[in-house]
Amino acid sequence: QRHWGLLLRRWGRPDESMDKLQRAADSFRHAGDALWLAYTLFHQAEVQLVFLNDQQRAMALLNEAQTLFQELNYNRGFADCANGLAEVHRAMGNLANAEEAYIASEAAFKRAGVDGAIVPMANRGLMKLERSQFDEAHALLEEVRDSMVGNQWARLMPFINAGFLEIAAARAEWDSWDTHEDALRISLERTPMAEPDLAAPLERAGDHAQVEGETERA
Repeated sequence: QRHWGLLLRRWGRPDESMDKLQRAADSFRHAGDALWLAYTLFHQAEVQLVFLNDQQRAMALLNEAQTLFQELNYNRGFADCANGLAEVHRAMGNLANAEEAYIASEAAFKRAGVDGAIVPMANRGLMKLERSQFDEAHALLEEVRDSMVGNQWARLMPFINAGFLEIAAARAEWDSWDTHEDALRISLERTPMAEPDLAAPLERAGDHAQVEGETERA
């Protein structure tokens, strides 16, 4: 049920995703499986934030999940929730709080001894794009790309490529645009998804291209 819910989320079908995730949460709660209950609550929070735009509900789910992870002394889950709370702050426009929470999440991942820190790092790079801080965004996205090993983080590549595309547009580097657009199409063929964080940099890239007279690219 949980994996089914995650697939439906990736395909942009939030109501069906929430139904499957709720069934999974009820089953984990009934079985007394606190770890997977916490992760299911975390995934529900993602759907509430990204697709249903219910920031308060997302925050409540994340706080419940983070409490469970803390009771289990499970640092990786705690770090995931810190990243989720940063995403809520970003959605609410509290960018300073979001950046602080992303950095806290990165630190928690490193304390846990896992490479999951590239997720909040990628999100921080996307936030830098929102603030038109292109040099800082480029450095963060490059670090994320260079930190990827194998196919474990393939789901991040569309976001990275979309970010590079926006940076190329902002700098009017059209050869670079073509390279990143090709890479984006390939990564989306491998990892299809519907995500606002993917649409936003593409929309801004199109706006930059239009201003520069690159109508076909726009």
